[in-house]
Amino acid sequence: MDDLNQLLKEKFGHNIAEEKDKETENIQKIIKRGKICNDREFELVKRREEEIWEDDSQTEYAEIMRRMMGDYEVPEA
Repeated sequence: MDDLNQLLKEKFGHNIAEEKDKETENIQKIIKRGKICNDREFELVKRREEEIWEDDSQTEYAEIMRRMMGDYEVPEA
């Protein structure tokens, strides 16, 4: 994995670990704000929720994301 990341860094200027760190940072900003503002953010949160939904240690985190996704899909009138 390290060799692959190094190769990606050399060829494309970034690697998987850096991209994951950026995603995590963006998701934390969304959670702190308390709402999803656009489709791109929705997809980002949805992808992370799908990654962790079965992890019992992250149940609360996943529920926060589910609530935000629901609020985005069905906005208050």
